[in-house]
Amino acid sequence: MKKTISIILVAAMLVPLIVGCANGSAPSTDQTQQTPATAIETEADNQGNGQGDTQDISAIGFQFERKTIAFAVMSYTPELQQVREYFEDFIADRFNIDFIFSDNLGTDVATIINFVESAHIAGAQAIVDAATAAPSDVQSVADRVNELGMWYTTWNQSFPLVAHLEYAIGAGSQDVYLQGEQIKEILKELFGEGEPRNFILHTGMAQFGNVVQTVTSVAVLEALQEIYGLTYADDIENIVRTTNSTTRLETDRDDVRVALMVDTGDPGIDEFTNLARDGEYNVAIFSGAMYLAFESIIRDIENALDMNMYLISVAAMAPTTANSFETLDAFGNPSLDAAIVANYARFSMMIALLLNALYGYADYVRPDGTAIIYQVPNWVIMNAEEYEIAAKIGTTNDLQIFSEDDILQMFRGTNPNLNYEVLQEWASKAALDETLVRLGLR
Repeated sequence: MKKTISIILVAAMLVPLIVGCANGSAPSTDQTQQTPATAIETEADNQGNGQGDTQDISAIGFQFERKTIAFAVMSYTPELQQVREYFEDFIADRFNIDFIFSDNLGTDVATIINFVESAHIAGAQAIVDAATAAPSDVQSVADRVNELGMWYTTWNQSFPLVAHLEYAIGAGSQDVYLQGEQIKEILKELFGEGEPRNFILHTGMAQFGNVVQTVTSVAVLEALQEIYGLTYADDIENIVRTTNSTTRLETDRDDVRVALMVDTGDPGIDEFTNLARDGEYNVAIFSGAMYLAFESIIRDIENALDMNMYLISVAAMAPTTANSFETLDAFGNPSLDAAIVANYARFSMMIALLLNALYGYADYVRPDGTAIIYQVPNWVIMNAEEYEIAAKIGTTNDLQIFSEDDILQMFRGTNPNLNYEVLQEWASKAALDETLVRLGLR
């Protein structure tokens, strides 16, 4: 009975999957994973100008064969909708790629695997995984992709769990430890003078092993320790990893208080309200992109108590973030005081990885045969003006973080100097200041 249902589900999904293809015609059913590249060789093919340098590709002709890549998405947030449009409008035609886009798959791993199997039947040779969240789900999906002989890439920081798989090509994700340094810089800029304040830190799902939220939360407590000379009752990382309910931390200062909140499947709106409603806490920090659920509560508390409450969060490049920077409270301060925002360059790195895999160059981007995470810097935004400038990036094909020529530099077929070190150098070029300069926006 289960086998019959599975077959029916897979078959039923084929029509919407094929309708969701981008790039002209129906996808190829050729499942060859490492097709030798068809290129017009010129003298430039075998000439380099030093490892890590930009290769002159102007004289290189390269014929990209039709390839098919599936995009698995948990939910089309504004960020992932932008990524879909980036794939459809910029990547598809330039690199001869058909994309198969999922619907909103949710968090059920069986549904995600069902999409993978349907995409395989429809001709997909690779999967971009923006659907899995839990480490165990990453393992389940990557294992099934590997069994099907499809290349696998993701933005999930749990990728090292599957890096050993034959068809795991690598991941594109934010530079986690840089994000920790970025949140420290924000806190020191806003509170570095040491005026006593009380902080609510939402650690998100750090207690469940979320790497990004763990590193970010640890960095926040370290920054407060450095600014205020705090002494905690336990090791900072242990505090973050083991706190599983709302907790007021013990410190050696009565005038600087720190409370931790966690996400237990519920973001904790009631707990936050109970902590903040009497005005004891005047700074809220969120280690994940979850502040929107609390923004109206903060505004109500500010109005009721005639006080300003700072809001600092990880966020996305989205209209809601722009609105939060532009909306002023009764004191003339923005609703959102500072944010660390992710950018879609992670997905540019995934495309570069898959191009190298699909054309037989996987070994050049997997050091010692093991796939790695290529880390892209997130962007620090401190006000509405900075957001407005950053938001121009990606709005036209001339303002992409990485141009077509840039991506060709990340592909061994057009850059004979390409290896994993060169590719990581390119990932680092997504830093906001460097991108703005490169695009002529600064």
